[in-house]
Amino acid sequence: MMPGGITESIWHFAAYLHLFDDTARDRTVLDEGAYRPSIDDYLAKLPNYTVSPDEDPLAPFGVFQPGEGDLEDVRLPRVLPIKHLHPPTVPAPDTDSAHPPPIANTFPVSGAGGGGGGDSFVIQASYQPGGEQSLIEVHQINALSNDGTLVVEASPELSALLTWETGSTLDRMAAESDYAIPDQWKIPQDTAPLASFVQLYDQHLAVENGAPELHSVAPGYYLNGTLQDQPLTPPDQATLPQPEPAPNVVQSDGLGQWAYDGGNSTTNLAQIVDMTASARTMIVLGNYYSTDAIFQTNAYTNNDHVTVDGTGAIVNTGPDLAINMADFVQHPGVYADLPTYFAGPQWSVEIVNGDYYNVHSVIQTNYLSNNNITVQESADTQYVVQGGGNQLENLAQISDGAFDYDLIIVGGSFHNFNAVFQSNILLNNDVVKVSGNGTDPSQTVTVGDNQLTNMATIENYGGNSFQPYGADLANLVNEIKAGVAELDPSFGQLVAGDGGVFHVLYVTGNYYDINALWQTNIVANSNVVMQMLNPASAGAQSYYGGTESQSVTAGNNLLINDAAIIQALPTTVNINGQVYTDTILIQANLLTQQNDHVTQANPQALVPEIIAFIGTAEAPTTTAPAQPATTSPVHEDPLASLTH
Repeated sequence: MMPGGITESIWHFAAYLHLFDDTARDRTVLDEGAYRPSIDDYLAKLPNYTVSPDEDPLAPFGVFQPGEGDLEDVRLPRVLPIKHLHPPTVPAPDTDSAHPPPIANTFPVSGAGGGGGGDSFVIQASYQPGGEQSLIEVHQINALSNDGTLVVEASPELSALLTWETGSTLDRMAAESDYAIPDQWKIPQDTAPLASFVQLYDQHLAVENGAPELHSVAPGYYLNGTLQDQPLTPPDQATLPQPEPAPNVVQSDGLGQWAYDGGNSTTNLAQIVDMTASARTMIVLGNYYSTDAIFQTNAYTNNDHVTVDGTGAIVNTGPDLAINMADFVQHPGVYADLPTYFAGPQWSVEIVNGDYYNVHSVIQTNYLSNNNITVQESADTQYVVQGGGNQLENLAQISDGAFDYDLIIVGGSFHNFNAVFQSNILLNNDVVKVSGNGTDPSQTVTVGDNQLTNMATIENYGGNSFQPYGADLANLVNEIKAGVAELDPSFGQLVAGDGGVFHVLYVTGNYYDINALWQTNIVANSNVVMQMLNPASAGAQSYYGGTESQSVTAGNNLLINDAAIIQALPTTVNINGQVYTDTILIQANLLTQQNDHVTQANPQALVPEIIAFIGTAEAPTTTAPAQPATTSPVHEDPLASLTH
């Protein structure tokens, strides 16, 4: 016999008219489900409240017993609706015309009528420690140094100078990128201090009475700092640009020289799906705080010096592209469109004594050093150098929680905080000298076409519908605080349920629900490229045919950060304190003014310079200083000294 069987029997017969005559003239048949009595049975089945019936007497009364048919056969408006959202797949509404969905909160709460009195129904509550908490921290770091030197007679001093100049400039760029973020948002990249930071920040919100901050914005879709009236494809649905494949084969069948010192790609991809607070109802005795923040910066320097001696040379110095896309999306709660029912006859209460922590952090970093010194001298060959084409990628996904609770009670304050920090830093200063040494080859130089992209989405379901606390809810909270095992059935009308076991999480302290992402790409791709193509012999020209070619690629770098935080919050919040919400956005493109120099040189002047650099003349004796005597602005070309 299932627990509470006699009580369910009383519920069934208390709400409907019963005929006490042995014979009824009007034999109208009502669909009682799978357990309705036979149409030929004219004897009234009178309930007996003086004994505890076993399974056989209960069977004709239409009371569900485990293992005796589908629940949908007895799911009528007057019978306890049995429907629950565990596991977390929201079922579609039942449109069966024979069994319409139960009407909200229509379950009777006492056992009167039917020819006699009855015992009062109470909600049975059980209590146990619980409330699984999360402190999840993910670190992903890629660091690659691929600094190449290809020269007939390499100069150690030159390599040291290039390394020193590049590192010094990157330091200044990183400092400027960091300066774009206000000091108050310099959050430690660690789960442990995150809760302390959020607590202090929320205290500041309360002191300022929720006044908007300098960087507060309205939720929506932003492109490079501008709210879009007609949103483009949201970042979480956008197709990521694909990097150019690294060349690994000769690109021409003819004579010539090809140098590929760019074409690097670094990518950070991260997603956090947080459903730990996805309750139908939340009761907060303190304040409700919710902040969404996105910080995006792109910083790059691309000052190039290109010298060619061909009359038809094609030199591509750009354009470089920097994009920041941020999307703040708010949806109704996941239960908003579902029918509500009596909270249920059985409540399972999990208790967390103290504060509750649900903190997720992801830190992703790509560092690539790809500074090349490439010198090519040839005549009768296909001379290909591949010094770039590096690819670094981080991928992380955290999925935590489920639709575990119907009701969450927070004895303190609820602190919800989502933040995304994204930064791209690119140094792509190049010195390129290309000479045909008396010939007129086909010359192509690419030192631009870099792309830096930040894409971030914070998407919330619920957490935006607030109701007052009230005395009735206060009584319910006090009963649960006291651990009362038998609750008044009127409490089942105060909070929405789905007809099954009603799951409750009670946190005596504060509730911290925090998600944070940090994504950083740092790429140093400064190159020195010298090409000298001597006249081909008659035999080589006869074999290969066509025009000789010279090609240099020192750009085409791709830096991408893509992040999404998707969170399911309570559909309805009953709040005793105050509500403080804010949306923060900073989008900055810190671009050094492009100062490219493209020179058409006289071969008689350019060739001796390249020959000297190759090493047939005495190598330069300049050494890198231990530290810079003066600090040059970022817009100055750190590699200008390498041209002399």
